[in-house]
Amino acid sequence: MARCRGVRPVVGAKEMVASALAVVLALGVAGPARAQGAGLEQVEAEMVRVAEKARASVVRITYTLPGTGHGRGAQGGDGGEGQRPPWEEAGRQARVNASGVILTRDGAIVTVGVGIQGAEEITVELADGTVLPATAHAVDAATGLAVVRAAAVGVDLTPATFGDSDALRVGNFLVVVGNPYGFSHSLSVGHVSGLKRPVTTGGTLAYNAIQTSAQINPGDSGAFVGDSQGRMVGIVASTFGRGGAEQMSAALEQTFDKLRAARRFRPENIPHMFEDLVKNIFRRVAEQKEGEGGGPLKGALEGVDEEALREAFERDYQKLWEETMKEMAEEQRRQRSAAVSEYLAAQGINFVMPGNVVKRVAFDLIRRREVRRGALGLSVDVSRRALGKTSTRPQFRVAEVEAGGAAEAAGVRPEDEILRLDGKRLLSIADVHERLLFSEPGETVELQLLRGEETVKARVAITHRKPAAAADKEAKSGN
Repeated sequence: MARCRGVRPVVGAKEMVASALAVVLALGVAGPARAQGAGLEQVEAEMVRVAEKARASVVRITYTLPGTGHGRGAQGGDGGEGQRPPWEEAGRQARVNASGVILTRDGAIVTVGVGIQGAEEITVELADGTVLPATAHAVDAATGLAVVRAAAVGVDLTPATFGDSDALRVGNFLVVVGNPYGFSHSLSVGHVSGLKRPVTTGGTLAYNAIQTSAQINPGDSGAFVGDSQGRMVGIVASTFGRGGAEQMSAALEQTFDKLRAARRFRPENIPHMFEDLVKNIFRRVAEQKEGEGGGPLKGALEGVDEEALREAFERDYQKLWEETMKEMAEEQRRQRSAAVSEYLAAQGINFVMPGNVVKRVAFDLIRRREVRRGALGLSVDVSRRALGKTSTRPQFRVAEVEAGGAAEAAGVRPEDEILRLDGKRLLSIADVHERLLFSEPGETVELQLLRGEETVKARVAITHRKPAAAADKEAKSGN
């Protein structure tokens, strides 16, 4: 299969001049005269200061993921007990290289990757080369963020200072410090290319991402993204770039190989397998001594003829084969979708999770080991509504309303279309997710709804479930 390879152009003199000019403008050095001599030195000094501040808060994270595939089972050999289908390959351990940002002096570090929860041999490397052992503390599957804790006794750590990611504007200067391809604490620069890009990277919920021109590569997942003052305004939520596209292409090829192997075992391709299997079973029953009463098989097969048993085997195998193929097709679909994102990223389209989202999620994980999110008691289907002949807009239709929930109490009904959220036009489902993430107990949200031809409003109380630890404590105490 031909692979999609995103190729970054070699940076030439024109690109270098353009980058230098962007830095000068972003740092507020006015006028061409000041861009010469002492002015340029001032720009460089400021750039070095920002880089040193950012690098001090960044770590390189490495860990081992245990293999998840299956070989021939515990017995091994052909036909051994526990044998797996031929399309399942033996599991392999994978060593992962990523980035992280220090949040607290006692060793709490935020990174990206829910897989780190089951990782082994986690280590973090500081900017000065110090390597510390670490453990997984908590993960948030919704965003893909994770917190690890480094053994920081006697080590002076430098937590990152957060800026306000909501204050960013297109054109603002950005710095990225990560570990691309394992090159520790590398710096790249760029600017904000776009805002409020609804994306899902690594988690299950969409958020309004920051699009940036800064170069991002494998190993930068979890990297620090800062403003011109060295304040953290985001985190790299995916490993994009040329290598990412190649890795995704390789994963797709592997899935295709598995599908091809599985199709060789479709029921119509092995018509004699079940007939031979049933004959062998009945032959073993017949060969058992009469003194043993025919053995356990004879009792189980009493009144069952060979044809009925063969049909039962074929029916069960057909169901199992269809379920297996469905699962593999879904994996192929997911990888194709991810491959599109990787290909776009390889063209220089990169996305960053906003620092305000990171701050809220990460500190919830540090304090509670889970994230407190509000709920409205409804689910939403997202589609596109036609506007005229050539344009469309997103449509947010209430699919279900939880019985006895806050939305039902406020009068929200299934099939209502949500037009506005707290007076603002709803542009993406990410707007809802972020509103609930930053909500506090007791708050309400105003929904403007389209019900048939009528526009109505509903004020819905935001509910918060108790943290799992607190709920478990109450259950054990009988309250």
